[in-house]
Amino acid sequence: MGDEPPGSTTYLYAFGEAHDDLRAAFYIDERADSDPELAQSVVESAEAAMTRAGVIYEVEVASGATLTGVPTWEEFKQRHFVEGVPLPVRRPPREPVTPPSWQTLIAAVREARRDFRAELVSILAAAVPDGGASITSDPGAARRSPGSVDPSEERFGFEITVSAGLGAADPVTALSSVSDLLEQRGWRLTDRAAGAPGTDASSSAGCVAIGADRRLFAVWVEARPSKITLLGRSPLYRSPAEPGSAFVVEPR
Repeated sequence: MGDEPPGSTTYLYAFGEAHDDLRAAFYIDERADSDPELAQSVVESAEAAMTRAGVIYEVEVASGATLTGVPTWEEFKQRHFVEGVPLPVRRPPREPVTPPSWQTLIAAVREARRDFRAELVSILAAAVPDGGASITSDPGAARRSPGSVDPSEERFGFEITVSAGLGAADPVTALSSVSDLLEQRGWRLTDRAAGAPGTDASSSAGCVAIGADRRLFAVWVEARPSKITLLGRSPLYRSPAEPGSAFVVEPR
């Protein structure tokens, strides 16, 4: 970037209602102005306007970048600061309000995740005793909805993956064992792993799969030569803003 000529910088502005959920707002390309001082004044004008708007935003600086599908600053300014079309994101409140059931929700999600982990491991360990069942992915509970300046609008969930080795065991037999255990524990089996994340298991040679659900939780089981995997997914948890309200659990 240090070898780029002066006036070749592109500023990409992104905004949103959470710092980890931003989207492109507009860009400024210094190459559009032959006068470097004028180009800098445009950047300062945009910075001032976004600061006055009070929304969450960030700026990414690149040299010589060409952007498509993103409005220029002049287009963005005309639409929102001249014509008065409201910005598609809201500014954070001066005093954030915590939903009444927030702490209860956190405790409930923590407990549900712990129990779900234990159940998935125990099912796989019982179905494949010598497979060394273990958790292969558990990034923890996280927001699974767009970011919002209002915490009561956000929804949270988690995903857990557990795997075990099959060795020379038959994938079909292993899948049947897991299916039996799931049914014994109240899970409802589906005919196939419809809606399972990732690639279509049924299209892979030697791979068999099935899905199951129970009380808004879902599990996908995929068995292939030498390995069987359980992917578990929670429902979504939300803490409403209404005084005295309890947290709610919603399907994905």
